[in-house]
Amino acid sequence: MKTAGMLCLFTACLWIGAAYCRARRQRLAVLRDLCKAMEQMEGELASRSSPLPELCRLLATGSEGDVRAFFTRIADGLAELGELRFSELWKRAARDTLFCLRPFEMDALLRLGSSLGRYELDRQLGVVKACSRTLERCYRAAQQSMTGELKVGMGLAAAAGALLVIAMW
Repeated sequence: MKTAGMLCLFTACLWIGAAYCRARRQRLAVLRDLCKAMEQMEGELASRSSPLPELCRLLATGSEGDVRAFFTRIADGLAELGELRFSELWKRAARDTLFCLRPFEMDALLRLGSSLGRYELDRQLGVVKACSRTLERCYRAAQQSMTGELKVGMGLAAAAGALLVIAMW
């Protein structure tokens, strides 16, 4: 019975490590998808000057996972636009769907949301480009550190599990 308990404890530690690794992978996927969406947004604004409802629907259909949920929530919430400002709608959708982003990544995205639809096209494009550069930089950094983070996450989880098993022995 004691052995089964120690095995369960060790397995639980490994599950915690796996959850950490899954969160890192999710963040990387969200950053990748946001970079693609920013590129598409820049192209749509520069070439067609798409209105916000159309732009959000287009970005929702062209995105995946959490980023799709983000743009879908914005597109669905545009009916509330009179009661809420667009920036508040954007902020709510970002906080509800893109919770894996780090604070400075979220800030870049929120700055974009506060300028979309409010200023002339050139200024909006400048903010989209700035957001895109920030997210690209974060994506590259996350991609480079991913292997090490995954090894450390699983290694620490296994070590913690082993230490708990030894302590219980």
